[in-house]
Amino acid sequence: MEIKNDVYWTGVLDPNLKKFDIILDTKKGSTYNSYLIKGETKIALVDSAKHGFENTFFSNLKKHLTDISQIDYIIVNHTEPDHSAAMAELLDLAPNAIVYASKSAIKFLSAIMNKPFNSVEVDESTSLDLGGKTLRFFKTPFLHWPDTIFTYLKEDQILFTCDAFGAHYCNKNMFNDLCPDYTDQAFYYFDMIVRPFKSKVLQAVEKVTASGIKIDTICPSHGPILRENPMKMVHNYIKWSQPLVQEKDRTVLIMYLSAHTNTKIMAETISKTFINEKVVLLDIAETNMPEIRNELEKAKALFIGSPTVLGDAPYPIWEALAHIPTVPTNIKIAAAFGSYGWSGEAVQKLTNRLKELKLNVFEPGLKINFVASEEENKQIKSFASEIKKILA
Repeated sequence: MEIKNDVYWTGVLDPNLKKFDIILDTKKGSTYNSYLIKGETKIALVDSAKHGFENTFFSNLKKHLTDISQIDYIIVNHTEPDHSAAMAELLDLAPNAIVYASKSAIKFLSAIMNKPFNSVEVDESTSLDLGGKTLRFFKTPFLHWPDTIFTYLKEDQILFTCDAFGAHYCNKNMFNDLCPDYTDQAFYYFDMIVRPFKSKVLQAVEKVTASGIKIDTICPSHGPILRENPMKMVHNYIKWSQPLVQEKDRTVLIMYLSAHTNTKIMAETISKTFINEKVVLLDIAETNMPEIRNELEKAKALFIGSPTVLGDAPYPIWEALAHIPTVPTNIKIAAAFGSYGWSGEAVQKLTNRLKELKLNVFEPGLKINFVASEEENKQIKSFASEIKKILA
């Protein structure tokens, strides 16, 4: 499939994909995009394909090449295996090809392929002349891996962005102007993959904008090629990357589970200490995970409360905490609390997990045996007040 003169899509379609990266639902399938660029003197390939699709990928390459060994350069924008799993076999077929990639990508590729290969580390000063077609590069780390780069084809004004501006959306037409609107899939992709790196999105857009390049087409690694109004998706990313809340409006988030209301009553007592703050009180059992993710992103303080069940905290608590790395957070202090019957391990286990998540944790957490007495209610208020001082 030709995108522009001597620039071809050589990727593969995966319409039957139902789950990606273990946790992403892909109801519309996906694509693993690869791009072949034929200059007057040299040939470059941008990215490869996922394991299991090598035969289709190589077949698509052969539609535009007499032999795969003609490839002079392989540009690796990102090494996640859905883009790099075919690399070892590809280099067997094109043994003289030189890999152009970031320092991190070269390191990762070495661990993926476990074989030597010729490589050049790129940065913004690197250019690659194919003869009438010139490539330059932008380092865009953490979109969404530390190895990521963008590649720009100057003469055709094409920006190859790998996982940025893409979508898990499979349509054989492959051009956005030939596909139904897929903004929902593009946002879901952003929300589940790119959202933790909102600041990196804005930095990358600023870097590319400041370079002054003109962009006619954006070629991502998943989903349709953006040849009609490509900047619309860029503007969507800018909008989606804005903080959910201004710093002055950050909240005190109190999330809890409560089997017999005792932990709930503790949560309510804590909330009353923060009378001049924006407090969000969430019963995890009654709250969906997208809402929990949003509230985690807005929080400046996090209280997590749980009873002890069979020597542990119930699994919905762990699921809620698992979402902390999936959003950009600015939680200044976190603490665990809860009521227990006879053993009370949950609070310490939650405290440990908060520390593993690299949060600033107030210790010790607070646990109360069954129903808080009048004296224990004073302890709860004192516990909350100490944390309030940290926020002051």
